[in-house]
Amino acid sequence: MPSRPAHPKPSPAATDLPPPSDSGAVPCRAVSCRAVSGAVGCVVSGWGEAHRHTVAARYVQRSVMSDTVNGSVARRRVRTALAAGAVAAALLAAAVPAAAPATARSAGLVAAPVPACRGGQLVPGGAERLGADAVRVTVVNEGPTACVLRGHPTVALAGQGSPGSARALAVVREGGVRSVVLPVGGVAQTRIAFAPVLGEADGYCASGIEPFAAPSMVVGVAGARLQVAPDDGGNFAVCGTVVRATAFRPAS
Repeated sequence: MPSRPAHPKPSPAATDLPPPSDSGAVPCRAVSCRAVSGAVGCVVSGWGEAHRHTVAARYVQRSVMSDTVNGSVARRRVRTALAAGAVAAALLAAAVPAAAPATARSAGLVAAPVPACRGGQLVPGGAERLGADAVRVTVVNEGPTACVLRGHPTVALAGQGSPGSARALAVVREGGVRSVVLPVGGVAQTRIAFAPVLGEADGYCASGIEPFAAPSMVVGVAGARLQVAPDDGGNFAVCGTVVRATAFRPAS
């Protein structure tokens, strides 16, 4: 009788496979292992075709977990990129206003400083009487350019209406000084106060000195001497040689 061939011993790869899991998968006992649907599995002799071993299930499980982890990482990277983009946009927006002046300077678009007013461009605008002891004097910039007026006026009374025979008065300066930008046609004002002449007719001074009256006042401003007369057509009548004057302000 011919001898029966010896059965082949199970390969180590088949015998060393892990035991069955709780899912009910059947362990391979020894046949052949091959790739089934992208996973490594074993075909079990006598159990039908394509009974996969737990190895395949675990491989699939690991693949799903890997995809999940990779998806989470990808989402985190997208969020990080979006946050970085938002921060960069905010920094750029904050930098634009600071860069604008430099760009304007480099392009030569920065406005030149307004020059100080010159006597030749200022003209008298009138002298409005404010009661018996003060007047508001107005000056006008007639051009040709804008200018800056700053400071207090000088004051004199023009005897007989002639600036050449003006009587200079000491000026007590009142209020702070500020720069007044006058466009062409712009107006600035100062208030000049003095000790009034009392009584009727020629009147008298409370101090006992003789009053002085003149039909016009000479106001010194920006190096010029501007002659103004009261708007009501009367005279400037003062007692003493001291007046008080505010710094020039924009017209109210």
